[in-house]
Amino acid sequence: MRVYSLVVIAAGLIHPTATQVPRVCERYDEQSGVGVCNGVRINLSTILCGDGFSKDLCKASRKLQFGEAETFYFKGTPSGLPIGSQIDAACVNGDFPSNGGVAVAQVISQVGSSVLCYPAADVKDTIVSFEGPGDTLAVVNVAFHSHTDGAGIERSALIRIQCNPGKAPPYTYTTTGDDHHSQYYEINVEADCTGGSEPQPTTGFRCWNNACIESISGSPRSECEAVCQEPIPVTYVCKGGNCEVGANGGTLADCKKVCRMEGVNISVE
Repeated sequence: MRVYSLVVIAAGLIHPTATQVPRVCERYDEQSGVGVCNGVRINLSTILCGDGFSKDLCKASRKLQFGEAETFYFKGTPSGLPIGSQIDAACVNGDFPSNGGVAVAQVISQVGSSVLCYPAADVKDTIVSFEGPGDTLAVVNVAFHSHTDGAGIERSALIRIQCNPGKAPPYTYTTTGDDHHSQYYEINVEADCTGGSEPQPTTGFRCWNNACIESISGSPRSECEAVCQEPIPVTYVCKGGNCEVGANGGTLADCKKVCRMEGVNISVE
């Protein structure tokens, strides 16, 4: 059985050289498809069919020898492809549970034989990297986590996007298969890596261990700081034989001890 990985390339205006080494993006949220690469805000949701799966749009096909045809269906965010029967009649629902996190399906049509369908990659633990000279953003690589099926066959997928600012959807995906690469398929599409959206804050903040840290899905810093301050400890002082909340006091246990001693109070420097 052939085992392939998948590469999706969004062909654009800038063509990086083969010697460029991908660098991991600063941030990427696999649930939204939004991140930051080389200081540039990216929005890959539409490119990865995160806005909704369509059998007519979210695919790339090619003809093989001996009359075979091969099609890749994909939905790379947020929760993967729909149930198998909505992808292709050959895709088993058990292999593709609805919103089960499978990012890519490989469907092979054979002449005079049944159609084959395999899970090819998972959304979880997606790693995004970029290529580009200087402070430019030429290519974005979306590497999905490999998927191992019930027979122990492992498949993986990579979506390689070469960015073309201003190129709007719908996108048309084509593939040259593994003609150029022996270990994965190459699919070409022209796309805008930023999603064509207006600039937005790329980073929020969330409270962690009484400190505000950066988070794609967080709140503005001011809101985080309002709820993320270390709580002021409550102290107690003894008044008239009773423990009452008061500044510069001690713990409740210490206060009770003090109140048993007439005329004595405890305070903390």
